[in-house]
Amino acid sequence: MKAIPYICAPLMFGGLYVFPKLARIDGREIPQTQVEQPIEGKVFQRWSRHRSGANQWVPGVDCLETHVFLIEEIFEQEAAR
Repeated sequence: MKAIPYICAPLMFGGLYVFPKLARIDGREIPQTQVEQPIEGKVFQRWSRHRSGANQWVPGVDCLETHVFLIEEIFEQEAAR
């Protein structure tokens, strides 16, 4: 599986693109994942996940590494839903 973060504002990540497309085992829809995006000949699934008051972007602290930790948390939360 590949997960590629994307930028939605200066130096802030707004979510990620996933290949191959992910689905829940129970068949329930995963919110904000319906958009597909071709990237280098493959179709990625966009997971729109913006930072909120609970997980604001902190300049000078947050980076790609901290966003990867957030991606792992996003997947864990969806699996527990």
